[in-house]
Amino acid sequence: MTRESMADSPSFKDELRALLWPDHSGLAAVAGRTAEALRRDPRYRAASAVYAEPHPCLRQIRINTLIDGKNLLMPTAGLKEGFVLFRPHRIPFPRLGFAVSLKGQFEYGEKVAVKGLAGLGVGLLVAAGGLVTPSGLWLGDGKGFFDLSCAILAEARALAGESFVMAAAAACLLADFPASPWDVRLDALLTPDGVQ
Repeated sequence: MTRESMADSPSFKDELRALLWPDHSGLAAVAGRTAEALRRDPRYRAASAVYAEPHPCLRQIRINTLIDGKNLLMPTAGLKEGFVLFRPHRIPFPRLGFAVSLKGQFEYGEKVAVKGLAGLGVGLLVAAGGLVTPSGLWLGDGKGFFDLSCAILAEARALAGESFVMAAAAACLLADFPASPWDVRLDALLTPDGVQ
């Protein structure tokens, strides 16, 4: 078996994922530091709307987004019900953690139809991931919801003119694997030490 065919096989990618999931190589333990590192990034500060996956390791990022006065867009589980939009300063502070979870999203957020996404101006998209190639490919959970979300947001004209894509990880782990045509490339990796 050649290196290319091995890297393209589902079992190879599954083995790589086994190293990272469910805790993304320790990201849960440093999620607070990672969220604070994002706050220092100029692209985060410039974004008026942020897309963040509902993974628990990104919870503090979602909370900070609202505290910092930005709109937060979160996909529903498996994208079955589309997206939920949270507007800043409308959720009682003690309820923020629950509100930005899969259990609280419908109580505190508003479901947005695809046609309602136009003009939202999402300037930053944050995914949970771990293995990253030097060319910006990353290995997520293998379900493809982030790639699909990005395609929907682009088609709905919900992205800002200069949107930025990053994945949060406990550390930068470089690995080679081939790209699929639909793969979204990262602009940067977010770690507890900052944006790389």
